[in-house]
Amino acid sequence: MKSFNRDTRAVLSNNPTGLLIKLVFPKIIKNIAGKLRAFRAAAVGLLIFTLFSCSKPAVDPAFCVTGDCTAEFSVPGTKDSNGFYHISLNYDGEYDPRFTIDGFASAVSREYYYGDQSVVSARFKGDKEIEILIAEHLSLTEKIPVVQETRVYFSGNSSMLNTKRVVGPIPGHLKGDTLNIQAEVRWDAGTESILRTFSFKIILE
Repeated sequence: MKSFNRDTRAVLSNNPTGLLIKLVFPKIIKNIAGKLRAFRAAAVGLLIFTLFSCSKPAVDPAFCVTGDCTAEFSVPGTKDSNGFYHISLNYDGEYDPRFTIDGFASAVSREYYYGDQSVVSARFKGDKEIEILIAEHLSLTEKIPVVQETRVYFSGNSSMLNTKRVVGPIPGHLKGDTLNIQAEVRWDAGTESILRTFSFKIILE
């Protein structure tokens, strides 16, 4: 109040509360705004530092012993010019036929081993289901996938590992249908991994 001039005191005497708010309140707002700007700048800097310090290092794209992580699959039968596999099956046997897909994948480098081995796996999935009888006396049935979806692991002691997936049983009513299969291969590398998907179109003959 000592810093107010004589005119200000005069006006205050007529409307002390209103003028006091006009004079003092803007100064308070300005002071708070300055402190908020300083706090915001510090918070942004801290956030940027946290993001960079906590970010995971990129996985070396050549962490497989072959240089690049690759996989190949051997499907029985013949492959036509449109990319369809043709598999001839015997539907006249005692049991419904099956066939096997063999898989080969690059091993990961030793520094990415779990225990004493590289961990490379594949999960297969198809687009066909069959109905099987699980309790004949109750006429209970269950639908199961033609392609088992449990994960299989590649194994071996060389730069290329191997595995296989048995497909089936395949009942006769699927003869002539096209079975679409996807295989997702996973290469584990510590806390990181590489995923690649492979597709097959198979005509059941």
